[in-house]
This record gives sequence, C-alpha cells and structure tokens, in this order.
Amino acid sequence: MDYGYYPGCSLKSTAKEYDSTVRQLCLSFGINLIEIDDWVCCGSSPVHALSEEISLALPLKNLSQAEGQGLKNILSPCPSCHSHMLCSHAEMEKEGSHRERLQELAGSHYAGSLQLRHLVDFLYYDVGIDKIKEKVTRPLTGIKAVAYYGCMTRFPGITFDDREMPTMIDDIVQALGAEALPWSHTTECCGASFSISKTETVLRLVGEILEAARLVNAGCIIAVCPLCQSNLDMRQVEIQKKTGEIFNLPVIYLSQLILMSQGASKQQLGFSKHMVDPKPLLQING
Repeated sequence: MDYGYYPGCSLKSTAKEYDSTVRQLCLSFGINLIEIDDWVCCGSSPVHALSEEISLALPLKNLSQAEGQGLKNILSPCPSCHSHMLCSHAEMEKEGSHRERLQELAGSHYAGSLQLRHLVDFLYYDVGIDKIKEKVTRPLTGIKAVAYYGCMTRFPGITFDDREMPTMIDDIVQALGAEALPWSHTTECCGASFSISKTETVLRLVGEILEAARLVNAGCIIAVCPLCQSNLDMRQVEIQKKTGEIFNLPVIYLSQLILMSQGASKQQLGFSKHMVDPKPLLQING
C-alpha cells in the first residue's frame, strides 16, 4: 500500500531518528512511503503569529503537490505539521474569496481529495492494534513507560479518543508487551515553543513533567512530537545543573519503541542521537 509522506523540517534535521524509524516501521507493515515532491516548510508554530494567510498557504502548497502526484493518504509524523495541513484542508472545503486568495498565495489548486494522518492515527486506525501485535518478535516485558501526548491533543483539527485523558498511545504500548503507566502529566505542555524566549519557564514545565514520570516509576517517556522529544530529552542536563535534580529518563519516539519490539538494533533505532541514553532499555527484557 502506498502512502504519501510529509516529513517536515524537524525530521530532516534535529529529529532524523524519528524520520528513519517511521520509514522502517512502515516497511515492516508493508507500507510504501512516497515523499511529497519539492515540499516546503509548513510554517509550524511561529508563522501564524505573523500572517494567518501565509500559515495556511504554505501547507496548502504541499497538499496541492501531493494531490498532483496522485497520492491519496498523507502521513505527517510531526503533530504541528499535521495540524497545519488539516487547517488548510478545512479552509479549502469552504467557498468564497478567502479560499481563492489562499490558492493564489500558494500558486496552486487543491481539490481536497487527501486523507491526512498523524502517526498515532495511522498506527491505531490504519495499521491496527492486531497487526502491531503480530509483528512483535521481542515483547517489551519489564519496560514501564508513560505516554506523552503534550498539548497536541488541543491542536486545531487533531482528534483523539479523549482530549484530557487519551489512551491511543497507551494501547499501542500495551500491545508491545510494555506497561503503560497512568500518570498526571500526559497532556501537559512542555513549553517547547518558548525554549528560547522563556527558558526559565520551560525548565520549570519540563521539570514538573519529569518529576511526574518519576513518581510513577516510569522507565521512559514515549513521545510523538519532535519538539517535545528534544525538549524533554536535552533539558535534563540543564535542570541538573540548575537544581541538582538527576532524572536520567530516556525520552523515545513511539516509532522507536515499536521497532524495539520487532528486534531492531540500537543502530537502527538511532539511539546515539539522544542526550539521555535509551540503550539500557534494550537490556530490560533480555
């Protein structure tokens, strides 16, 4: 089965291990990813603050390009990119001058034929829990994880089973043989968008999330957002220097966790790119 693929800027730079493991994961499920030709940055989190029109026109250009390639389904692992594409898609369903203006800015036409998927949607609905279980060759027995959704449950257009206490990632974690622990900060914002402008606030937010994970004896945090993963991972050193608190808590992508259950090596998993070493997780279940 073919799926269109929009990696976005983060997966081509700071989150290359996310990109690599998503691609490997799709191959394991018989999914052929076709990257959108000549895609452009979707504007992610900052552009809407400067121009709402441009923030809608940028992802619209990608949607139009994908549609022109004859693609039907688009997988976007980054939730911010996915949300932007959903918003543009929704605008094209409306009639009027605003729709025409956006298509003029994008320099392309979009008929609205695409089905848009985030990684969690794709795994939960399109692949399915049963198939995920079938591919497990190394059950993750002994691994205790907390699923971190962050504020993506409140992003425009993105839907989950429950916005306050979603369980979709948790269900996937359980299907791999790991234990998905209930905890208090599963949908709390880590402040990644304010990493530069309000660093002290970000350190406080990250510290609270890490402490909440430690209180339930989690061995790792499971993320699906490249900004959240990098923020929760790299800030642990800063927090230690500032407060003396040592968390040493690996923050890994859901795609990495699934590949672990399929027997992938540490090289395939891209663990060397993490600040907090996740490799000890490979020894937990032998």
